Amino acid sequence: MRRMLFGLGLATVFLLTSPVSLGQQVAVVEVENVRPRPRDAAEKRLEQLAARADAVLRILFNMEERLRRDGLALRSDLLQRRYRLERSMDEAEARLKKDQLAEARKAMNRAEAAVEYLERQLGGK
Repeated sequence: MRRMLFGLGLATVFLLTSPVSLGQQVAVVEVENVRPRPRDAAEKRLEQLAARADAVLRILFNMEERLRRDGLALRSDLLQRRYRLERSMDEAEARLKKDQLAEARKAMNRAEAAVEYLERQLGGK
């Protein structure tokens, strides 16, 4: 016999009793096939990308400060990618807030390409 004890948002808990089991009861959790909503997946991707971007931007900031003290500057390609990264991250966040998922993904793709370029140039990957 199967009797529902309580339902949770993503799972339902059943109490199973069987006359053969001499009154033993076993709780079973059935998890529904739950897929993350597209917005949730995009938010998670943006969060992970933001962590990578933050690490790269901190390295660039520190490098720029050291060079500036010596009267030098960052290479122009690094500056360009840094600005592209910052703009793309801002755009992705703004598009996500407006539920414009396709545009947010495109902005995240641009940001990820900038992060990967900077990581390679800085010796990270």
